[in-house]
Amino acid sequence: MHEYEIAKLLLEIGAVSLRPNNPYQLASGIISPIYVDCRVLNSYPEQRKVVFDFFQDYIDSFVGRNNVDLVVGSGHSGISLAAYLVEKMRVPMAYVRASHKTHGKENQVEGITREGDRALLISDIIDDEEHIPASVRMLKSRGVHIVHVLSIFNMKLDIVDSFLKDENIPYFTLSDLRILLKTAVSDRLISLTERDEIESWRKDFRGWGAGRPRQLEDDLRRRREAVAGVLLKIGAVTLSPSEPYRYASGILSPIYCDNRLLISHPDDWLCVI
Repeated sequence: MHEYEIAKLLLEIGAVSLRPNNPYQLASGIISPIYVDCRVLNSYPEQRKVVFDFFQDYIDSFVGRNNVDLVVGSGHSGISLAAYLVEKMRVPMAYVRASHKTHGKENQVEGITREGDRALLISDIIDDEEHIPASVRMLKSRGVHIVHVLSIFNMKLDIVDSFLKDENIPYFTLSDLRILLKTAVSDRLISLTERDEIESWRKDFRGWGAGRPRQLEDDLRRRREAVAGVLLKIGAVTLSPSEPYRYASGILSPIYCDNRLLISHPDDWLCVI
């Protein structure tokens, strides 16, 4: 299934980054433990071909090349995507900026659009950002009919999705966050804890960042207590006040903690890992 193949491809080329303890700030200002950068595909021609072969198959099967007069890239990241598509489709291209230029002709749309054009709008990602809705509104103001929206990846935040449904614009993404997490866990690229953290963020992505510092503090406390319990359980900690231990530095101590004992206790060692 292409959803899993694309998810695996994005993971393999390093398009996906996780940083739960030092989260990213998205362009919208939202704090996120995950960042998916589909623009990395520009540096991987073989993987890029796989992506666009899927797009071409979808267009041929569900959109129809004869139903497209124009391919429009949404935002700067959509420029290269639109360029790859029109090379095969042999139709004109345009792109919509996130906002008007403040110099020159002050254009927001680059390229020629005509009233009644049937446009295929393409973006790298569907997330919480405004560039797809802004592109749709701008094109509609010019009398352009958007026949379909294509995207490589969907963060499943249901903001842009809801907008497109309200506008009765069909859309298609090659993969999404749910499939990506399932693939990453299956391939042991992320832990179940990391998966749950990202799922927690997705369900409350606006409020997740606010309580994050306190949550991290609580998580660290629990982990410290868990590791202390493991060390005590395996006998790594010993006390000898009457005959103190001599450390390598020469200091005398009534307590010694031999963490090397962990290698003889695989289940406890796994807890620490």
